[in-house]
Amino acid sequence: EEVAQFLDISNLSIEAQLSAISKLTNTDIICITLGADGALLYKNGAIAKNSGYSTQVVDTVGAGDSFLAGLIYQLFKVENTPEKSLAFACALGALVAGTKGANAPVPIEKIEAKMEE
Repeated sequence: EEVAQFLDISNLSIEAQLSAISKLTNTDIICITLGADGALLYKNGAIAKNSGYSTQVVDTVGAGDSFLAGLIYQLFKVENTPEKSLAFACALGALVAGTKGANAPVPIEKIEAKMEE
């Protein structure tokens, strides 16, 4: 919202805002996190949405960093779609928020199981 207001494009739909920001910044990939409501991923003109995964929040420290790390990891896997990359990131963020502390490793299998919920 803040970026859209700064650029005077807040009257546009979120899709149009992302497209405008992409053009203004010459950026192909933009991600917006929405907290418990999931996230949006703009990639090369297409928008993927994920409504997030339910979790009993224990500690949010590291959840955002884990989300971003998971997203970057998945975006570099050529065979992945933006939807799968975003789902992986949202699942990882939810799992980290559901555990105490930010340093516990999260196995891929656990992330994939969360994505099936």
